Amino acid sequence: MTSRVLGSEDHTPEGFKWLRLKQITWEDPHGRQRLWECAERSTRRGAIDGVAIVAKILRKGQPPVLPVLKQYRPPIESYCMELPAGLVDCNETAGEAAVRELKEETGYTGVVQEVTPICVSDPGMSSANMQYATLTVDGDAPENQDVKQQLDDGEFIQVELVRWDGLLQHIQDEMRRTGCAVDARLLSYAYGLEHAKEAAALVVAEAAARAAAARRSSSIGSSSSSSVASWPLKGCTEQRLEMKGRWAAERG
Repeated sequence: MTSRVLGSEDHTPEGFKWLRLKQITWEDPHGRQRLWECAERSTRRGAIDGVAIVAKILRKGQPPVLPVLKQYRPPIESYCMELPAGLVDCNETAGEAAVRELKEETGYTGVVQEVTPICVSDPGMSSANMQYATLTVDGDAPENQDVKQQLDDGEFIQVELVRWDGLLQHIQDEMRRTGCAVDARLLSYAYGLEHAKEAAALVVAEAAARAAAARRSSSIGSSSSSSVASWPLKGCTEQRLEMKGRWAAERG
């Protein structure tokens, strides 16, 4: 037997503009009825609520940078570092919304390179969903010189351009220095970059180890291949554990 939703009741207080509160009646795998409280956006006009934007700004002779936003978020009573993001308007695709939101929040004009499938944001509390859009920005183009934000009333957004290869370090430094929070999407992306670099290092190390083992095997036999092949992987693993320990100590 599988779980299923049996129905829901609206419990939205009068005056709510952006959210609806609901109580869901659902049936668990054993046939028992249960209740679940949740929120949903009242602004959805199509299949998705919003889009988060990874925008890589490219300039000749300079390392790529990403716009990282910082704005005050009343629900957490703190400033928060975030990716550019926004709601998708009626009859608008996620890619179109990403271009528009990036322009409004940062002033930069980008070109869509990739849009992910729909993913859910916080399924234990809300039905909200989103897509990621990856954009490239020609930092040397005329439209991306002396950029100006086009913020709506009530939006107060700071923009920092952060080196792509130093994103995680920047986030850690800002959290330690200012005490601000970080959005899970931005932090997950930053850690993903670090894990990608580690994975690339492992591939290179393994290839080098195998080549060294092959050379050594041809001259002194294959008895040493195992030890030769293992040391680069061991070094990368120890480096990852050291990084995790340092991060835990800083946040502890």
